[in-house]
Amino acid sequence: MGIVRRTERVALGMVEQVLLRVAMAVAILALVLWYASLTVFQPGRVDAVVNAVLSSAHVQRETADEIFRQVRQFAPGTAMSRQVAAAVTHEMGDDPHLRRLLASYTGANGKVAIGSVPGQDIDPHQVDAIFHSAVSRVDPKLAAALRNVHLHATPAGLVFTASQLPSYAEADTVASRAWPWLAGLALVLWVVAFVLSEQRSEVVRRLGRWLVAVAVVQVLLLVVGPWLAVRYVDAAWAAQYAAAAALWGSLVLVPILVMGVVGLVLTVLARAGQTGAEEASTARLEPEPPP
Repeated sequence: MGIVRRTERVALGMVEQVLLRVAMAVAILALVLWYASLTVFQPGRVDAVVNAVLSSAHVQRETADEIFRQVRQFAPGTAMSRQVAAAVTHEMGDDPHLRRLLASYTGANGKVAIGSVPGQDIDPHQVDAIFHSAVSRVDPKLAAALRNVHLHATPAGLVFTASQLPSYAEADTVASRAWPWLAGLALVLWVVAFVLSEQRSEVVRRLGRWLVAVAVVQVLLLVVGPWLAVRYVDAAWAAQYAAAAALWGSLVLVPILVMGVVGLVLTVLARAGQTGAEEASTARLEPEPPP
């Protein structure tokens, strides 16, 4: 009889572990889809990506280098330097006309990718007009000298920026409909694991630790990592990383903080419940004092 009971406990323990792992995986998927429905598929996310990529060290350097090469090629006697080219690039990045131009190549919400529609690649004439406007703000004398000098090709850094904008069609509908069902499934699995477990405080503790861990990882990936990459890493992947993080935006910070706080509370409650259960068990084992 004892062997049967031990076998049953082991089997229930294995089922509990499987349920918890599946619940965590389903919950992560539901979380990603929920965040996407809050941020990626909302108006304004394209602008956030443009801002993040344009301000990255990689795009700034690539664009400035190409502007410097083109001006020196077609106007070798002008006072264009790499420092001035960098200042002009910065001014171009702050120009709302350039931001709207790049965003326009994705349709309303990223549904037209660069190069996917013939005749809809970035117009170098519009970029050239934005370039001249930026030069006039940086150095009016240089602007006068470059009056008849034009950019003959859109800088690769700007093309790269546009290529990082999101492209999707019906994913918004799928995400908004799927995440509530997945979240409900994860909750049901957790409840079943809690009911089957002989150490329910351990199930609560694991849930709390999972929430805290997910919150910390999200802060590192979506806040700290992009902030460091876009400022200190001069590489294409850093700009792409910043673009991906910009899709989520600041809207997810509140859910992340709530998740972390709830996780801490559950961990503390589980620990308190476990301590109380241990004290009660110890009290039952202690012999009663003689009368």
